[in-house]
Amino acid sequence: GVLAVVGALLKLRPDVAGWLRERCPEPPRGFPVRVLPDWVCEVLSPSNLARDRVHKRRVYHQAKVGHYWIVDIQREVITVMRWAEAGWLVLDVLPVDGVFRAPPFEAAAIAWNAVFGKDG
Repeated sequence: GVLAVVGALLKLRPDVAGWLRERCPEPPRGFPVRVLPDWVCEVLSPSNLARDRVHKRRVYHQAKVGHYWIVDIQREVITVMRWAEAGWLVLDVLPVDGVFRAPPFEAAAIAWNAVFGKDG
């Protein structure tokens, strides 16, 4: 049921997670965090490709996490996805180029150098 899916999600420990202020005005406290995130982001590495692209992606979808980003350091892109009943809807694959805005955080401009640790 739902509790099993949320329990599985809590065990995954996403690289980064976020909550929309409308739903969670204060950052969740405690460990493990028991508030379902609105957004998760995974950073791929050769050792975790299948886990992030297949297993975690499936669990996040079952838990109905609203947004899922995958940062691919090798290809220097971020895949931006939104939850949909049939599966993840890929909204964009953003190449490294200056700053970007992506759901659910369109209000914030994110600098690529902050993501990839590069100058300029």
